[in-house]
Amino acid sequence: MDHIHVVGGGLAGLTAAITAAESGARVTLHEGHRTLGGRARTADGPYRANEGPHALYRRGPHWTWLARRGLLGAVVPVPPLEGHRFRFRRAGAARRTPPVALLRLAR
Repeated sequence: MDHIHVVGGGLAGLTAAITAAESGARVTLHEGHRTLGGRARTADGPYRANEGPHALYRRGPHWTWLARRGLLGAVVPVPPLEGHRFRFRRAGAARRTPPVALLRLAR
């Protein structure tokens, strides 16, 4: 069987490595950072921040793929009082009301 080397432990690299392993290939995953996740990683520190634009939408294609393999952890909802602290930048100002497109997406 082939030995496949995957460079990068982000969402695409992990998907490629898992798919190749499920197909019977030996896989080596190479990652330059100390943790996996790529641009979907969340930074440590006093304030948690996403390091990139990636998101896994609940019941989306990536979510479903990971769920079938038992690779998702517990999902923690945002407490209602914390949700009131969110601000959305529109037209150069921080606003409490999210854009209409975001409300449609959340629905």
